[in-house]
Amino acid sequence: MIVQIHQENKGLLEAFFQQVDHPQLLKIQAHYQAYGLQYPFCSFFVAEQDAVMALIHGVLLVYAKEFQPEYNEFFQWCGAGSISMNPVEGVRLPLAERKTGSLMVCSNPVSTSGISLSNGTIEQAFQILQQTFPEEYSQQSHDSWYCEMSHYIRHGVSKLFVTPGQATVTLFCENSKLAVLNQIAVCPSLHGNGIGSQFVGSLVNHLLHEKKSVWVYSRNQRTDRFYQRLGFVTVEQWCEYR
Repeated sequence: MIVQIHQENKGLLEAFFQQVDHPQLLKIQAHYQAYGLQYPFCSFFVAEQDAVMALIHGVLLVYAKEFQPEYNEFFQWCGAGSISMNPVEGVRLPLAERKTGSLMVCSNPVSTSGISLSNGTIEQAFQILQQTFPEEYSQQSHDSWYCEMSHYIRHGVSKLFVTPGQATVTLFCENSKLAVLNQIAVCPSLHGNGIGSQFVGSLVNHLLHEKKSVWVYSRNQRTDRFYQRLGFVTVEQWCEYR
């Protein structure tokens, strides 16, 4: 049975976070840490001890140990525009477009000269992201992205590292064992100069020194190769349904 989490039963959700170490679950926990249970656009659900789900701005994040038939009914009921989850057998979503990518981890130090890490501004990061991924980070998306990133940083969920005019990477979430990176970008004019490898490698080595494994959600074969050169290995595939 899938139940929505409220103040009176939040222990169900928090207990799940303590029992399982997986980057998909850590991402859900990060949203819980940032928003809690007080915002109407962010809801959390638990299916006994099998799955945790977070519906945020119409996007459903799912971590499931095993897939149950009732999940398909829930997916259709919640009205999510997209569903992101770890791969489990049995998902059947009619007319859904399925996209996959590599969930990769690095557990050994990166061989790189490295560069100094600094906490740049959110605006500096957006400028680099907009140059690198103009289809995703348009000027129209600036305000909502800026507000959300500010909120996550303010609540201690995310950390932003920027070398102005060169590269940016976000430490989206972490706990005592895992760290998840995203929004990794290098200005297009500097591609091929090794800046991305040095920048990401410095952060990876810093996190490994803190005894954390470092995870990324790679999008395609090109980004797979970038991470593989740094020592990341594929553990499983992530899946997204639209």
